[in-house]
Amino acid sequence: MRRSVVVAVLIVLGLLAGGCKEELDTFTVTVPTDSMAPTFHAGQEVSVTEVADDYEPELGDLVYFEDPGGWLVGGGDEGHLIKRVMGVPGDTIVCCDSAGRISVNGEAIDEASYILPRKTCAGAGVGFGCRWTVGPVPEESVFVLGDNRGASADSRAHMCQPTEDPCSQSPWVPFDSIQGTADPD
Repeated sequence: MRRSVVVAVLIVLGLLAGGCKEELDTFTVTVPTDSMAPTFHAGQEVSVTEVADDYEPELGDLVYFEDPGGWLVGGGDEGHLIKRVMGVPGDTIVCCDSAGRISVNGEAIDEASYILPRKTCAGAGVGFGCRWTVGPVPEESVFVLGDNRGASADSRAHMCQPTEDPCSQSPWVPFDSIQGTADPD
């Protein structure tokens, strides 16, 4: 009898703990440009889920964040962007290997599901083009890229030029400016 009471109490406590999860808001934003095509297109409405206080971005997450300063050209969704996380704290990101793939910590990333063929290194005019290395990503920050690499002013466009000393910009997006994650479906 005592054993069944303990089991019942544990079940009730488990149910109560499950009900105490933080409720996260979902909201809709309109994508201002084609920088995330083919995942998202200009004018498309996208569902964004607010992030919890303890959110830790992962490689591949689609994050909605406040412009860290000077990233948006011509405005946009009230100073916010959506980009794909391509580096988290401690990561070193390299573009590109002989197959045109980005590598994170020496591992080539398969982006075939969201990058059009031979478009990984497109847009040599944005940032450093197709030959660059950045990292390690500092704590509490991420490195982000748009899926439409040829038309995205993302972290690459904010890397310091080798001749720039001191560096006046930063390619990092601070965790605290990430306000949500976008759903591609």
